[in-house]
Amino acid sequence: MELSEPSLRHIISEHVILPLSDLLTGQCVYKCLQFLKKSALWSESRIEEFQNERLRIIIRHVSRNVPYYRDFFAENHLRAEDICTRNDLEKLPIVSKELIRKEGVERFVSENIGGIKKIKAKKEYLDILSLPDSLFKHIIENF
Repeated sequence: MELSEPSLRHIISEHVILPLSDLLTGQCVYKCLQFLKKSALWSESRIEEFQNERLRIIIRHVSRNVPYYRDFFAENHLRAEDICTRNDLEKLPIVSKELIRKEGVERFVSENIGGIKKIKAKKEYLDILSLPDSLFKHIIENF
């Protein structure tokens, strides 16, 4: 299948309207689109490298800012640097509804967010807790 040249309408939409829309709405759709176009060409090893980079950022964040994980890391003598790849994730506990109920929602919400974001994060956890156990288990197993 031969790719055709993008139409003038497509070029204007992508390179003028979309960036302007992002400026007006505070979103980053154009940036995400550019990233997706670029990353679609990545090799398997580059994808894995990117995933590991993002994982390290997330682990560093939760180990410092989420009470449950900060305590877990301290109690188990782990450092953020000990979790570098998806294979290292087995060092972390699987978070279940029961664990969230036992520990309390606040222990799983980052301390460095505030206001509406914190309320939304707590609401999302409470929404998860209201899921039927079978659906929750299915989501976790297939994630």
